[in-house]
Formats: sequence, C-alpha cells, structure tokens
Amino acid sequence: MRTIINTITAFTVVMTIFAEMSFTAELKPQYYSVHVKTFSKDISEEGTTLYEKLKQKGYMTYYYHNDLTGYQNEELRLYIGCSKNKEETIKYCETIKQQEGFDCYVETANVYTNKYLEKYHLICTPSTLWFSSGTINKAILEYIYTLRDTPRDLINPRPFRRYVVSPSGQEMIFECESIIKVDLIKHTTSTLLEDAGYSYPKWSYTGEYIAYADELEWEVRTCLWVMKSDGTKKKCLVDNKEQRDTGVKSFIWHPNKNIIIFVEGPAFGTRTVGGNLYSVDLEGNRKDLVIVDYENTPEEVCSEFDIKEGHINYKIYHHDSSLEGNEVIDKSTFTKHKLKLE
Repeated sequence: MRTIINTITAFTVVMTIFAEMSFTAELKPQYYSVHVKTFSKDISEEGTTLYEKLKQKGYMTYYYHNDLTGYQNEELRLYIGCSKNKEETIKYCETIKQQEGFDCYVETANVYTNKYLEKYHLICTPSTLWFSSGTINKAILEYIYTLRDTPRDLINPRPFRRYVVSPSGQEMIFECESIIKVDLIKHTTSTLLEDAGYSYPKWSYTGEYIAYADELEWEVRTCLWVMKSDGTKKKCLVDNKEQRDTGVKSFIWHPNKNIIIFVEGPAFGTRTVGGNLYSVDLEGNRKDLVIVDYENTPEEVCSEFDIKEGHINYKIYHHDSSLEGNEVIDKSTFTKHKLKLE
C-alpha cells in the first residue's frame, strides 16, 4: 500500500457560517458533514482535484473511498465541514449550494475530534488532519492514497486515529506505519520511528519521553520501548523476542514519574486476556505489582487498566468454561481491584 504523509503550512480561513459551528471534547459523538459530490473510480482524480480547490477556498474539506459492492464499484466521496448540530449543517449546506452550485446534502460524518483545554481542536478525518482554533482552520497533515491502493478499512479515519497530544499541548504524535511527531505551533512534522506497526505511542508526564510497543498485535512477543521525544536514545525496556513466550499487552505512564505500568502475559493462545501487572523504570528495572499464577490457575490480570486518583484500577479475569455435550459453556467472570500507586 502506498501511503504519503504531507505537511500543509498554508492557513485556510473558515467561512463565517462555519466558524459558528460548534466542536466538542468527546472522542466520538455524532457529527454531520455536507456531502459535496461522489466520483466513480474512473474519474476519482477529478475528486482529489476538487478537494484541493475547495481547500484553497477555505473550506474544511475531506474525502474517503466508499466500497459497497466490490473493487469495481469503488467511489470517492467528498465532504465539507463537520458539526454536532444537524440543523446548522443543513443551513450550511444551503449556503454551499448557493455559493458553489453543488447538488449537495447532509450526511453523518465519519470523524474524530479532540480538544486541548480551551485552546484548539484536532479534527481527524479519513484524508486530512485539521487544526481548529476560533475562526481559523489549518490542514496540518494529509494521508494520500489512490483507489487501487486503499484497504477497505480506510473509510474510517485510521491514519490519524491514535494520535496523542503532548502535555504542553504544542506537539502530537501518531502512528501511520511510522511514529510521526507534529509541531502544532510551527506545523512541521518529523518521523521518529519508521515501520512502527501498531505501536500505541504515549508521552511521559513531562513530555520528555515517548513509550511505544514494537508490535502490539495478537500472538506476537511484544516488547516495550522508550525514546526521547526527538526520536533519539531508543531503548528496549521489556524484551520478549528471544528468551520468552510472553508479550506486553498494554502500558500506561505513571502520572508523575518516569515509570511505566504494563501488563505482560502469554503471547500465544486464544484463551489469554492479559497476564501479570508490572512496572519498569527507564533503566529497565522491573517491579512485580500484581502476580497471578496464570500458567497453573485459571486467573489473569486483564490487559485493560487505568490510573485514577492515586490508584491503579485493574481486573482479574477468572476463566471458567466447560464442554457440555457439543457445546462450550463459558461461565468466566472478573473481579475489580485497586492498587495504591507508589
């Protein structure tokens, strides 16, 4: 698959009616966009050309490839704007009809947004990452692909979905086959790690370090790495590649220390849902936090956990399944636990 990340430095001023449209801090509420036009596979280049023209005019525009009945019927669908207010979007649609002459209509928007304090919003679409503050929108990054190159799941905004803003709010990182850092002030990008896979990068509490997994997938001996925020001094803190059949399942930074809390467990098998809970510092010194004998007992610490109000909140999963006739009966349960954070 050919993927290209473009950095866009030009400012795009939003039309007044769009400037009044509201944004939200929620990750995935219901949004609406104006569907401008649909282009068949044979003329999809016309769609990307129109996308560039609309962007130059100041519209917050994006596109994605739609595939309902197979490759031969793929389409490129072009949109403008996003708002949580459907009625306001309908009015905006009428304005676009009058000003641009499009036979457009309103659809639900496949976008993600996030808000940093009260300063700005990041709007993540299938093709473009937008920075919005007040009445100004800026297209920061583009994910360029062709119909032939596009995997089916790109109708979702996968390229920018797992982005994380730094504690200062001035930078963000995301994974898109690489770990890429974006300066939200200068609107420049840098590649911190190539061929990153599903790495789930995360900032330390000061923003000085970034932790990431080398390949956080099913049945992989996942290792845990850390690097400086400029991409230097990469170091493996938890190495599972050679001597172990375990893998890191999830990880979270300590809220005020350079320590990472993580779950590590069996890398192989359909039954496992986690493992044990550990911590590790930047020198690679591990500490046992919650240990269950998952190899000999039907219990595991679940991969999903969080840190709130000075405690690690985690669950222990109790496997309980049996074969009754030809049917597997699953009676597994989990219990909730808290561990005081040191």
